[in-house]
Amino acid sequence: MSCLRVLLLVLWVLWVTAATGAAEPSAAIPNIGSPHGPEAHSFSPPPIDPACTNAEPEWDDTERNLWWSVCQSGSNQVASNLRLLFPPPRWKDCHKFVPVKAEFISTLLSKAPYKKRLEETGLRLDSVAIDGDMVFGDQPIPGNITITCFKFNGSFKLVNMAINGSMQFIAGQFNRSLILKDTHIHGALRLAETSGASYFMAGTIVDNDLEMKGDIIPGHVMLGDVRANNVLIDIDAEAIYATDLETRGSASFFRIRSTGRVFPTLDLRDAKIGGSLFIENSRFSRLNLGYAYVHDSAEIDYLPSDLNAPGLRVDGTFTVSYPEDGVKELAKKLRKVQNLKENERPRFIPYECYQEMNANTRSALFHATGNCAGPGAFSSLANIPLIGRLFRDPCENETFWSLNSKFNLKDARLHIIEVSGSFDPSDAMLVWPLRIDNANMTFDVVRHSAKGQEKLYSAQWYVCWLERGETRFDQRNYKQVADFLQSRGYSASADTVRIAGKNRELYETCTNGLNFIVDCMYMTLSWAAVGYGFRMYLPLIYLVIFVTIGAFVFGSSSATFNYLEDADFQSPLSRGVTTKGDLAREAWLIIQRGFPYSLDMFLPLIRLNDDHYTVKLEGKRLTYLYFHKFMGWLLSAYVVAAVTGLTKSGSL
Repeated sequence: MSCLRVLLLVLWVLWVTAATGAAEPSAAIPNIGSPHGPEAHSFSPPPIDPACTNAEPEWDDTERNLWWSVCQSGSNQVASNLRLLFPPPRWKDCHKFVPVKAEFISTLLSKAPYKKRLEETGLRLDSVAIDGDMVFGDQPIPGNITITCFKFNGSFKLVNMAINGSMQFIAGQFNRSLILKDTHIHGALRLAETSGASYFMAGTIVDNDLEMKGDIIPGHVMLGDVRANNVLIDIDAEAIYATDLETRGSASFFRIRSTGRVFPTLDLRDAKIGGSLFIENSRFSRLNLGYAYVHDSAEIDYLPSDLNAPGLRVDGTFTVSYPEDGVKELAKKLRKVQNLKENERPRFIPYECYQEMNANTRSALFHATGNCAGPGAFSSLANIPLIGRLFRDPCENETFWSLNSKFNLKDARLHIIEVSGSFDPSDAMLVWPLRIDNANMTFDVVRHSAKGQEKLYSAQWYVCWLERGETRFDQRNYKQVADFLQSRGYSASADTVRIAGKNRELYETCTNGLNFIVDCMYMTLSWAAVGYGFRMYLPLIYLVIFVTIGAFVFGSSSATFNYLEDADFQSPLSRGVTTKGDLAREAWLIIQRGFPYSLDMFLPLIRLNDDHYTVKLEGKRLTYLYFHKFMGWLLSAYVVAAVTGLTKSGSL
């Protein structure tokens, strides 16, 4: 490859030398033909375009020479053409600049015959310092413009323009803002290693790709209503506003860093991404994906303190991941502070660099054992899903979720929600803040992936994830997770999620004042009696307990024995029964005789023996009989409600 570049370099130098050495630009270009005719020479230079002999009266010699070179080869110097053979220049390698007036370049791009010639050759400028403001009319200008190693000392503004080709700005400075508003570029737009106050490109249409790589913009980058094939943004900026951005392909935002004291903002509201959306290796203070649409997949890591994504729709996989390397680095620092060995797990201690976790935070932590209560302020690092707030702290700028952080997924439509990283369930909670607005959110799959493998979490992980929803109870979210687990064959896990949803509904119902006291009582009894219909073994346990207690209570009654045995019944003690064996036999006799009566009294609407209803009890046994029959009716009612599905559907 290096030999090929050298060969091309030699051929290019020979051609340019032959083309430019035959004549020098001046006010009047002499006849460059040989007086002896073309047959006198074995080689003659390529023909000179007549447009190259034109020049404006106000041009100086530098501008005339520049036009001559550009007209001949499309470039102001040989070095610019050689850029095609080597990697793009870096700003640090740009030193000497040729001064050029902005009016001169505007004339070349907008006035015939220069414009016509540039439509054929394109325009490549290298190492130029452009003074003045770039002003164009409303006519289309030639494309295939490449400017490298440049300085724009004035403004660069294209409004309602059409550019018939691509544009590239590589390694340069815009001392003012770059404005490409409502402009149609019939090609690609590339900016690499440039800097400027702010970039305004609202309403611009780029037929090919839009690429911004290595740029430093202290202000804002406005990409609102931009249309492009693919978008690649890899810059340092205070904020990127790309509302209504529309791409036919993918949109990628890599390594976005702030130029100031705070993390940058990325706004993609109402964006329509025809391919995939990648937001990686970037730290944002705010990320807005409200009502955006992604046709394929969306991948996000280094989550911000506020991720606002109401109405987000992702037809493919919505993947969120956490900076695993950052967690390892934090663990390394904590080991050093705590004087621990490399293989020892550090404890999280709330130093001044991090916010101390309060009781509410600890209660929401997911513990590795599956306990949502969390281990407390002192915990192994692996069990800390939330450490502090997202900010630049004195301890080497670590980034974490804030206690006030919020993940807004209201009305979002996500096909697959995927967490990327290790399979440690507690680590997987790193990507989720304490507050998630999941009202009306719909999804099909929630899973985890690492090293090309996919797996599901335990039911308790899903329960803790759903508990972070800050809005009022919405059974649809619990139902979606439960249905997903059920479809994968995890029936027990699905029931665990359903019960957790009913428990949350019970809590919110019972904390809403006296107006909901009836609903609270109904749901409390539903939980206790039948486990909301998911624990149907509970009624059998209650049946055994109440019937057994009733057997002792009713079996020791003289009224019961008068009916069951004889009228001269006496208690065991009155008959002189005192030994343990006699008492055991008498107790068994009481249960044996009292059990049928207790069972008959407990079961409603069913009479096992009509004679049982002629027994007349008195005193405390009569009071217990009322309670016994009431509990039988109540338990039977909830069994019927559970069988019909009323207890699973909601409150009264």
